[in-house]
Amino acid sequence: MATAMDGFSGWLDALDPSFFEERFGRAPFHRPAFYRGVLEEIVDVRSLEYVLAATPGSPSSYVRASRIVDGGRRDERRLAAGTNLREIARLHGDGYTVCVDEINYRWPAIAAMCAGMQATLAARGQANVRGGATCGLFFAPPRSQGFPLHHDRKEVFVLQIAGRKTWHLHLPVEPFPIRNSGDEFEALAAGAPLLEVVLEPGDLLYVPRGFLHKPFTTGEHSLHLSFGVETITWLDVLRAMMENAPTFRRAVPSRYFGAASAPLRDEVVAMLSELTDEGALRAELARAKLADLLAETQLAADLLHDAAAGAPIGPATLFAKRYGARCTVVRDGESVAIGFPGGSVRVAASHAPLIARIVARERFGAADALPELAPGEAVELLRALHASGFLRIAGAAVAAAEPALAGRA
Repeated sequence: MATAMDGFSGWLDALDPSFFEERFGRAPFHRPAFYRGVLEEIVDVRSLEYVLAATPGSPSSYVRASRIVDGGRRDERRLAAGTNLREIARLHGDGYTVCVDEINYRWPAIAAMCAGMQATLAARGQANVRGGATCGLFFAPPRSQGFPLHHDRKEVFVLQIAGRKTWHLHLPVEPFPIRNSGDEFEALAAGAPLLEVVLEPGDLLYVPRGFLHKPFTTGEHSLHLSFGVETITWLDVLRAMMENAPTFRRAVPSRYFGAASAPLRDEVVAMLSELTDEGALRAELARAKLADLLAETQLAADLLHDAAAGAPIGPATLFAKRYGARCTVVRDGESVAIGFPGGSVRVAASHAPLIARIVARERFGAADALPELAPGEAVELLRALHASGFLRIAGAAVAAAEPALAGRA
């Protein structure tokens, strides 16, 4: 049975595949009336009283208030945990935008949207997206600007929840930044923007990494969510390879620092050749993705659901990958390692073709996914994958089917 959380998880599925081919990482995108669900079921102004008072689920989730004053200067205050709600309301009334960073650690619906966003991006072929999508909430008063013209180091998806907000987007000054900017670009705000758009409730705006943007309100308040994801860059991959290679950890020879220093190009080219080995590059890409998946700590809600249900597992049980397309499979000697958000599991290398078939399917059972194995052996393999957290139960088992196997959960 579908739940409200299922709807939140699939919120980004309506993006046309052409978006990922033409826009993602390249160009801004605006889609009016993108979200077709009930926005108030995600979060609304009345919910903020609980959200602001809730204990953060992560040290990185905190509340701050920001406004632009004196011709572009940012006045920002980080609010201590337990700040009186009357004080937050007063700051909002004084023109401050109230922000809840990483609200996904405080609010279940938004946590589900972050997890679903990761699965959607992976399913659409964006394997280079890091795990741990996050979301910030921004509640702005009328006729206000909370932040100067700036860029983010993440790919940003903005969903307007209530009110209206105007956005000015400018071309990047620093392509593909690895850090968020400060206030240094505010002087550029006077120039004509690349894109000017007014977001209405339900609208979606995509801001690629590095594109300068400045949001502000005019005649009414605004409540929006800003979802951010990071990508695995060549800098990440090559830096890790260099750190693991003794050649790059050597001291630079003294002969290269003199006034008549020795030619160094040949030596550097020889060193860099270590980074161009096909096998080493692919191994590092696999390691980077596996490490990313294992580092994720935001667990899926159905992990506890399966445990509470206590459903027996048998030949007729239907399974699905718990995290959809978010997994990686690496052959490692005599075993195959499957990595997924928060965990991993190893199976015998002889099962590699079977694992590839499971990874490629949406829903499957022992008979159709593993026809080469005897029923008991197939059930044992699927039971092990389920126990690790990689699989979830997607359909009830037929109680009459092989009760001896079904009874061994």
